Amino acid sequence: MGNVGMVNVDFLQIAANIVNFLILFFIIKHFFYNKIKTFMAERSAEVATEITEAEKQRQEAEAYRTEYLEKLQNIDSESRDIIRAATTKANEKRNEIVKQADQEADRIFERNQIEIQREKEKALEELKNDIVNLSVLAAEKVVETELDQEKHHRLILNFIEEAGEVQ
Repeated sequence: MGNVGMVNVDFLQIAANIVNFLILFFIIKHFFYNKIKTFMAERSAEVATEITEAEKQRQEAEAYRTEYLEKLQNIDSESRDIIRAATTKANEKRNEIVKQADQEADRIFERNQIEIQREKEKALEELKNDIVNLSVLAAEKVVETELDQEKHHRLILNFIEEAGEVQ
């Protein structure tokens, strides 16, 4: 075996290593190749299944996300509709209450006007009665005494003063 420089190369050793490697390779291939191949195929199938399942879950998650966003959007519009409806209903109720209050105020005003008119008529009736009584009283006085111009004048002044006191 030749010595070439500082490196010793033993070709017999290299050939023995190659033969040993090939024998080991064929033994492993003969006994373990099918098992390794089956294991690798099963593992590849598992990985492919996991990838498919992950993709399916990702698609489902995306579908749920889209559905969730749509529901949120619907909830927002529904809440706006509910608030709008409640506001409209509250305004209608407020208007109804104001209308009822106005009607009640009008009824009270009309009753008061009628009561005032009755009181006014009653006062006028009493005034008429007082005037009649005063007239009767004045007539009695006129009949009782004979009137001259001066007495007649005093009698009228007394009548006017008494009428003014009654009012």
